[in-house]
Amino acid sequence: MARLFLRLYLMAAVVLILVVVIDFYEEKYFERALPMQHTSSGTAFALLQRTISRMPQSEWAPEIDRIRQEVPNLQPLRKLDEVLRDKNMLIGDAKRLRKGDLIYWEGDHHEYTFAQRIGQSDYVVSYILDDTIPRTLILWGNMAVLLLTIVAVAMWFWVRPLWHDLRRLDVATERLSAGEFDERVHLGKGAVLYPLGESLNWMAERIGALITSHRSLTNAVSHELRTPLARLRFAHTLAIDSVDPADKDKQLERMRRDMDELDRLAGELLTLAKLERAIDGSVAGEPFPAREWLEDRIEEARMTALATGRNVTLHGASTVESLTGSPQYLARAFDNIVNNAMRHASSRVEVEVRHEGELAVITVDDDGPGIPEGERQRVFEPFVRLDESRDRESGGVGLGLAIVRQIARTHGGDCRVDGSPLKGARFVLSWPMHRRA
Repeated sequence: MARLFLRLYLMAAVVLILVVVIDFYEEKYFERALPMQHTSSGTAFALLQRTISRMPQSEWAPEIDRIRQEVPNLQPLRKLDEVLRDKNMLIGDAKRLRKGDLIYWEGDHHEYTFAQRIGQSDYVVSYILDDTIPRTLILWGNMAVLLLTIVAVAMWFWVRPLWHDLRRLDVATERLSAGEFDERVHLGKGAVLYPLGESLNWMAERIGALITSHRSLTNAVSHELRTPLARLRFAHTLAIDSVDPADKDKQLERMRRDMDELDRLAGELLTLAKLERAIDGSVAGEPFPAREWLEDRIEEARMTALATGRNVTLHGASTVESLTGSPQYLARAFDNIVNNAMRHASSRVEVEVRHEGELAVITVDDDGPGIPEGERQRVFEPFVRLDESRDRESGGVGLGLAIVRQIARTHGGDCRVDGSPLKGARFVLSWPMHRRA
């Protein structure tokens, strides 16, 4: 908005300055051209003076009146003192008139009076040129043509790049509507529509990423559903065919576990889909006390750790007074990475909370086998299990870390995997602390 207003304002200012300059030089042109335009008047005055000077002074006025019948603009014979009292005459012109020079001046109604003293007498012969109408028409006609030309040229230079940018946007939107989500609009940073082009590029990238994600997620879901459904179908067949009540109960229990797995899978998929629809940084939340929140999270983790013979340690809770974000979403992310660490740790899981500048950082280390460097990005993809059998046994559906990364990104942050000082994996969850809601 500011860029568009500034460009239009500058264009209008340039046009206004040019109009003023043209008007100034137009006036100067008329002032310079007027004496040349009426040079014939000087010649006529010389002939008139030569004719009158041969007559007695008493016959000058009648002779002028006679000539006026043929030259209406010729004025009656006037006294020098009367002419010198004209308020529109300049001092320099008065001196020249006394000397006998031919002079002219502009009157109140834009008429021009030409006058010359007759010899050394006290009389002046004068001629009025009523140039108001033609001069005004010429002036305003020229001004209108020049102004329209200037405005047309200025608008051309202003509209032409705008039109080209609009054409680029139009082509890009047509291709995007046809499903070509790799299409991008390339506009210069100084272009008026640059912010719109960047928004369109961001939208295309976002839509393309969502469609790719949903496509891969749909393929993965169809694959993931086959296993529990196949087990359900098999257990159902066995339960129907079984005549042993104990065996029938066993098959029913298997079916219950498979239905529980399907229920967890549906819940995780709904959570992931909801997070993927959110825009990066859209979850701002409010500051909340960090210590109580951390103690609740660690207490739950320790109960799970005791059942599996592992130990969970929390560091840095006393140095962090508050965190900013959604406590529910952050709790989900915290629980997922801690539970993931406990599933793969040999005996120890260490959690550290700290501030790094404007970032809140949660680090989770375990002493498990770690994650190969080439696989560290894949663990955040839906349904990716580097240890398939262990995740199946522990009840994981392969969406926990994907949800962690999406929660981090909806808070404007991210989650990554590094090597741990405990020889296992280190998960680092970070997000900015100060953002607008």
